[in-house]
Amino acid sequence: MKPLLIYLCIAIFSIANGAEPKPTHQLDIKGLIDATDEFTIQDGKLTIHHIDWSLPLKLVINDKKWTPTWKDNQTEAFDDFDPELASFVNAKVEIHMYRGRGEALILEQPTNHNNYKLVFRLHDNGIGASDFYVRLTWETEPGAAANP
Repeated sequence: MKPLLIYLCIAIFSIANGAEPKPTHQLDIKGLIDATDEFTIQDGKLTIHHIDWSLPLKLVINDKKWTPTWKDNQTEAFDDFDPELASFVNAKVEIHMYRGRGEALILEQPTNHNNYKLVFRLHDNGIGASDFYVRLTWETEPGAAANP
C-alpha cells in the first residue's frame, strides 16, 4: 500500500507542477531457485543462464507459467509478455525481493552502451530450492516506445 501511495503523491505533485508523470513499469518473476541463476532481458526477451545446482522450476513471468527449453545451461527466450515489455531506454531498473532465501541483485543496468541489456542474479543460499518472488520496476519517459 505504501508504494502505491508514494507513486500517487509523486504523480499529483508532478501534475501540479506542470510535469507529465513518468509511467512506472513492473515485471514479476516467481519460481523455485536452487543456488544461482542469472536472468538477462534485452530486446523484449528474457533468458536464464543457470550457474549451479538444480535448474529453476515452476517459473511464472507476470502470471504466465513458463517451462523453458534448456540447451546446456541456457534457456530459449521468453517473449510472451503481456502487456508488451516497456523500453529500458533511460531507465534505472530496481529489483525488489518479496519472497526467497538469499539475494536478488542487479548485475548490469540497461544503457545505450550495452544495447539496453539488463542482467540480474537470483541466489539461494540455503539447502534445496527456495520459492522466489521478485519484482523489477522502472520508469520511462512519457510516450517512449516499447523495446527499441
